[in-house]
Amino acid sequence: MKMNKLVSALLAVSLLAISPAWAEPQPKIPAQPVKKLPKADELPKAVFESIERLGQTFPQLKSYDKIDVNDLVRNKVTVGLLKRDPNAATVDPNGVVHDLTGLAILELDLTTGEVQRITMMGKRPSSTEIPVEEVIAKSKEYLQALLGKQAEMYHKVSVWPIETFELGQKKRLYSQINYKAPVGGDSGKADYVEITLLNNGDFLEYSRKTLPVAYDSWYGAELDKRVRPNDVLSEDAARTLEKMRTLFPLMRNYPVERIIAGDDGTAKIYLQKDKANPYPGIYMKFDEKGEILNFLIVDPSLNKPAADEAAKRKAADFLKSYLGETAAGYRLTGVSANTHTHNTPKGPVQQTFARVSFTNASTSETIHIDVASTGDVCGIDRD
Repeated sequence: MKMNKLVSALLAVSLLAISPAWAEPQPKIPAQPVKKLPKADELPKAVFESIERLGQTFPQLKSYDKIDVNDLVRNKVTVGLLKRDPNAATVDPNGVVHDLTGLAILELDLTTGEVQRITMMGKRPSSTEIPVEEVIAKSKEYLQALLGKQAEMYHKVSVWPIETFELGQKKRLYSQINYKAPVGGDSGKADYVEITLLNNGDFLEYSRKTLPVAYDSWYGAELDKRVRPNDVLSEDAARTLEKMRTLFPLMRNYPVERIIAGDDGTAKIYLQKDKANPYPGIYMKFDEKGEILNFLIVDPSLNKPAADEAAKRKAADFLKSYLGETAAGYRLTGVSANTHTHNTPKGPVQQTFARVSFTNASTSETIHIDVASTGDVCGIDRD
């Protein structure tokens, strides 16, 4: 459940990009092994200490009476702080009781406890608003409270007012104030902090991420002039791409056709052998650290799954080649059929592979590797 993305989604002004018809894999058909999430009392001490410190900045968090673990992805844990009040409970037409009166979503580093995102849910714009200058001043106070002395390294790069029109009058709903700081020892990267406040100055959301400095074209611009740094691949992602070209020599015959950057530091790339023909093609998606999230060879001729035992061997060999010594921390958790559907001008095209899943016991990360009947690894998904 990605509830911590809701406010960011509201803030986004879509920049539509035309991609090849095969570009984005469609939802997969078979169910995959269910991810096992840790219980709240199993979270590291550093996570609880960070939550406790947040109570100094947001006193309302001290009254939350339950922690739900919503997700765990690549050492990032997403938790919900819940407050329930039976006296304020309502019952919907289906007979379900709703007694939730407060909710905050936090994303933290599982090892260090560093807070990477805070979202206060259920808040709405006020009927009265304070001047933007006061909103900016309040954002600086939150920056100082959340980052301490580190806040001195950050400078404001843009203010994005989100507005609407009511009865012919412009009304500000909330504002996102963006800050930037250098990353020591790496001139090609920067830390970007987003602080979103309602029109009355109430806190709504905070996020912090390290991205290539090319993202200045996004964070450093006005709302209606911002541009994602498309066609610019981060150094980390470029190294991963070169590593994949080594593991998949056939990729050297596929030039990068297009790069599409996300505003969260992710990047999608499309490799196409022939510009006039989207098949065969390769789709890849990288996370903000340049690691692979998704990889898929889109080739209608690769449309049959490998036998289970052969798929296990091939997937295990690939995992060792890609992860090296760290592959030892993953154990086999399942084999299933996995079908990708691609919409084309000539109709849907399907590819079915044997999907072999490996899970890391300490981080709960799962890597799915798709193997075709030819013995080729044709897909990778990480979650």
